[in-house]
Amino acid sequence: MTRATDNGSVESEIDHDPIERLDSTLRDWRTRIDDLKVQLDLAAMDAKDTLDKQLEVAQNAYLAARSRLSQTHNVGSDLKAVSRDVEAVLHNLKEAFDAVTDVVRRSRSE
Repeated sequence: MTRATDNGSVESEIDHDPIERLDSTLRDWRTRIDDLKVQLDLAAMDAKDTLDKQLEVAQNAYLAARSRLSQTHNVGSDLKAVSRDVEAVLHNLKEAFDAVTDVVRRSRSE
């Protein structure tokens, strides 16, 4: 099939098929890239939410340990009980910190 152009020459529509296919393929890739970018942004927000929660747990554990340790300055405090409490909270702090570190490490390797 032939087609007239603006300058009056006649072109075959077959000549445009590869260009149209390439153009369509490029549009498809643009769509796929845009979708992937949206997915990446959503994943980053999810990772940030997870990190924020884990970091808050670590900060709360730190504050609890600091508060309990400050109680040792009170006259009549049971040093052994305070020490056990602080060690337990420090254990929780380490677990929370390790969880945050693991999330960061996994997000960098993906």
